[in-house]
Amino acid sequence: MRARNALLTITVAGALGAMATATLAHGPGWGGMGANGPAGANYMMAGAGPMMGMGMRGGPNPEIAQARLDQLKSALKLQPNQLDAWNAFEARAKAQAQEAAKMREAMRNFQGDSQAFADQRVAWLKQRAQAAEELNALRKNLYATLTPEQKATFDQFRPGPGGMAGYGPGHRRGCRV
Repeated sequence: MRARNALLTITVAGALGAMATATLAHGPGWGGMGANGPAGANYMMAGAGPMMGMGMRGGPNPEIAQARLDQLKSALKLQPNQLDAWNAFEARAKAQAQEAAKMREAMRNFQGDSQAFADQRVAWLKQRAQAAEELNALRKNLYATLTPEQKATFDQFRPGPGGMAGYGPGHRRGCRV
């Protein structure tokens, strides 16, 4: 009897140890520890809701875009002969930020079935693509007027890794001007 209990205890302990080892070997899951994992607390606030990637905020707003443009203009130290290109670029970037905010609000308040939403989302994405093309053309015009030093400054403000992306060094989200 004692031998059987000892064998059973050793078997259960071994099985539990094997399960613990297997669990630890696979890591914490897709999103790491905390709220960003697939079952994390506040899942919608972690950027996994309808506006994926930006949490409930849904993305940069016009105020952030304006602050970003002001930072860039100040850093560039534009000359009078560059202001026309800057003003055109700035006006389109501001308008694009306003349009994007309206689009995000419309997405939040959309009424209809999933297919209607998918169709509307495609239309919105086409509008955003056209706006991006327009802004890129104005950006090219502005960039052509810049000195090499100004171009280096402008390049530091690009969004994404290595750029300031709207919030300053170390952040990767923000207004994409």
